Amino acid sequence: MSDKRITDLPLILSGDVTSLDVLPIVDIDVNVTKKIQVDQIKSYILSGVSDVYVTGGTYSDGIATFTNNSGGTFDVTGFFKTSDDIYTTGLTFNVGNYDLTINKNDGTSYTQSLSILASDMNVTGGTYNPNNGIATFTNNSGGTFDVTGFLTGLTDTYVTGGTYSSGTATFTNNSGGTFNVTGFTSGGGSSPISVVNTSSLFSTGLSNTGLNASGVTYSIFLGDESGYIASGASGSNFVGYRSGYSATTAYNSNFIGQSSGLYATNANNSNFLGVGAGNQATNSSNSNFLSNSSGYQATNASNSNFFGFSSGYQAINASGSNFLGGNSGYQASGASYSNFLGYGSGFYATNSSNSNFLGPYAGSGATNANNSNFFGVNAGKGATNADNSNFFGQEAGNGSTNANDVNAFGYRAHKGGTLAGQTVFSNTSLPSYLDRATAVAAITVPLGAVAGNTYLYYNQTTFGIEAVRL
Repeated sequence: MSDKRITDLPLILSGDVTSLDVLPIVDIDVNVTKKIQVDQIKSYILSGVSDVYVTGGTYSDGIATFTNNSGGTFDVTGFFKTSDDIYTTGLTFNVGNYDLTINKNDGTSYTQSLSILASDMNVTGGTYNPNNGIATFTNNSGGTFDVTGFLTGLTDTYVTGGTYSSGTATFTNNSGGTFNVTGFTSGGGSSPISVVNTSSLFSTGLSNTGLNASGVTYSIFLGDESGYIASGASGSNFVGYRSGYSATTAYNSNFIGQSSGLYATNANNSNFLGVGAGNQATNSSNSNFLSNSSGYQATNASNSNFFGFSSGYQAINASGSNFLGGNSGYQASGASYSNFLGYGSGFYATNSSNSNFLGPYAGSGATNANNSNFFGVNAGKGATNADNSNFFGQEAGNGSTNANDVNAFGYRAHKGGTLAGQTVFSNTSLPSYLDRATAVAAITVPLGAVAGNTYLYYNQTTFGIEAVRL
């Protein structure tokens, strides 16, 4: 190879270097350039290097001491130690001198005087000077302090009497001055209220108010045709257009609202509140009709309560019952001594006496539903021959036929069923286990059961309903 400068030699990358490759090296003693293999120069460089590393260590009172493989040691300080943890161990309060002492775990303590609390400073009284607007207050130590800035120079002027003449009221005040109030209507008119027999009030200027009403004592008639030809109308209130119109035996009752109690018969000791409430209700004594059209044309509606829009509307034989909720008991027949609670409960139910329907649409459209209990949304809705039955749960007994003497428990229990005289549990409310041992292991207090209760389940081995009693 001809002479070349080192910069003229071809470049070799580090990844291509092998242990047998050579490097030029100058022997400065003889000033001669020589060569050396890569592995030889590596061995020379590493010949004087030793690996010193930590082999272990100890810790004591915030100091870590480490040992290396050469036998040497070195310390690392600054760690948190037990003696650094200073905290309060207790408080003592001296009721004699009001000193509060705070004790710490390092044996030291700190005392703070709270003698400022030894006496309670409070206001015991005060006076006010209206001339200068200063209030002077006295405390329990005998000291006083003033509060200033109150408004002064005012006097209390008030009305002491007055007269009225020809549309002008003249008032006199305590200073002797007077002032007038005008604008009153005077002359040529009549009072809007007339007193009859010194005991009843009639609104005047309206059409047929209380006209031809009989037995009118201690009653009030306000509104066009209110109490018109009502009979036995003593001790009652008729308020609103046609309220109590032609009501019979209408004593000791309240008719409030347009057409409330209109044509109602035997309407004594009852309350008719709302447009059309108790309208044309028959035998409606001792009852309450509250809301628009509640008890409308209800028959035998004595001793009952109709609360909610159209509740008990055209209900038949509705005595001794409670209708609570819009459309509850609407056109229900044979609805005496029953309770219909919830919107649409008992809606169109037939032969629904001595029954309880609780929940929206519970017992709605049920037939022969007397002596039964339907609790839950849509429970017993549309059930036929549903007397002497109990449906508990949402849609329990819903749409079932020949549903008499049936007890159905749980969500959709016996829904659409056709068997009578049954006791039914929905599968969602009655768990199923392979055998008794499995049930006993699953129904425990640690797993959520409550002591003092008995839990029913279905045994898949014996095909029977059993119980775990806790």
